[in-house]
Amino acid sequence: MRKITLRSFLLLFPILLQAQTKSEIKPKCIIGFNAILNYSDIYGKHQMAKDFGATFNYSAGISFEYKLAKNWSLLTNINYDRKFTKYDFKGNPFQSSYKSELNLEYISVPILVKYYFPNTFIYATGGFYYSKLLQAKNYNDGVLNDIDFKDVFEKDDFGVVTGIGLQFYENEKETNAMNIEIRNNFGLKDIGGYFSGIKTNSVYLMLNYTMEL
Repeated sequence: MRKITLRSFLLLFPILLQAQTKSEIKPKCIIGFNAILNYSDIYGKHQMAKDFGATFNYSAGISFEYKLAKNWSLLTNINYDRKFTKYDFKGNPFQSSYKSELNLEYISVPILVKYYFPNTFIYATGGFYYSKLLQAKNYNDGVLNDIDFKDVFEKDDFGVVTGIGLQFYENEKETNAMNIEIRNNFGLKDIGGYFSGIKTNSVYLMLNYTMEL
C-alpha cells in the first residue's frame, strides 16, 4: 500500500509542481495608456542652459508590458513629449526686459525593466530612452523667432531612465490596473547642435491605466 501511495505521489508531483509554477508565474501581455505631467529643464555648459529654467507641461502616450515572471517584466512606452523651458530677462540700461521660451517636442521611446516588490503595491523601473525631435521653437514675448530651431538643435536625444511607482488592481482577476509613477529621464546626449553644451532632464508624474490582453 505504501509503495502504491509513493508511486502515485511521484507521478502526481511533476503535475502539481507545474500547476503551482503556472499559478505563480503568468507571462502576460499588457497594454496601457499614459497621461503625464512633466517638469522639464535643460542643463550643461552653454549659457542658454544656465539662463533657461524648468517649466511644467504635459506628455501622453501608450505603454506595452510583457510580464516575464511574478516580479519581473519588460516595459516600453511611445510618448509624445513636450519639453518647454523659459527665461525671464530682467533688462538693463542698454536692453529692455523680455520673456523667452524654448519649446522642444519629441516622440520618446523608453526601454525598461520593471520590478514588482513582493507583497507590496510598489514597483521600480530602470533603463534607457530614445527621443526623436519633432519641433523646436523659440518665442520672445510670445513672438515666434524667425530662426527654425529644428535646424539648429540635434535631431534626437537619449539618456537613462529611473522610476518608482504604485500599482492598484481594479478587479480580483488582476487584469486591469492603475499605476502612479514618478520617473526621471536624464539626458546624456548634447542636443545643442549650434548651441553646443545643452542636455535635457525631465521629471514625470505618470498615470498609467493598463489592461491585460
